[in-house]
Amino acid sequence: MNSPAFNIRRGGFTLMELMVVVAIIAVLAALLMPSMAKMSRNAQGSHIASQMRQLGQAIFSYAGEHDGQLPGPLWDGQGFRYKATHPEALMTHLSSYLGVQNSDANWRIADQFMTPPQRAFWRKINNDSAAFLKITVSGSVIPFGYSAGATVTASMRLQSLATPSETYMFREADQKASWVSISSGYYRQCPPAPLHGDYRYISYFDGSIRPVAVKESNRQ
Repeated sequence: MNSPAFNIRRGGFTLMELMVVVAIIAVLAALLMPSMAKMSRNAQGSHIASQMRQLGQAIFSYAGEHDGQLPGPLWDGQGFRYKATHPEALMTHLSSYLGVQNSDANWRIADQFMTPPQRAFWRKINNDSAAFLKITVSGSVIPFGYSAGATVTASMRLQSLATPSETYMFREADQKASWVSISSGYYRQCPPAPLHGDYRYISYFDGSIRPVAVKESNRQ
């Protein structure tokens, strides 16, 4: 009597099976990439919003202790370095409200307040003068004053701002932003393009932080 035949298959995948697995992985990756990119943009947005919120709270605290007077007059391009003899730097006024080393005779850099993209740019250019935020220095309402104009403009009192919800506190600064002039002294210290995805973040004196699409922000 003949013994039954068994089809014995060696372990492992065939080439066809491997190709199918690779194709499935590629499809899944293509499906997940937009979601992952969106998550990354959202994370970047949360970082800059948190930064602006902390700076805003420090500014309100400063004003509360100075009879409503806002810090200033300031430079129009702001970063995170500060020094006691340079009150044009916003951080010089805010250091004691943000839990960083108080202003003294040395240049300090509060890099812990930088977002990851800001920190990467700062390290790349190796320049503590890196500028990430723009304040308003023209028009009839100049909240922080202006120290670099032909005539120094004093800062305003917080209570004198008629429309806080429409008055900029800061706007993100980069070389493609319409509000950063190529002739300004800090232009080359700005990032070459927006750092936080497809949006620029803008904070207002009512405490709100609003993401504005890059194209739309250049119309403001």
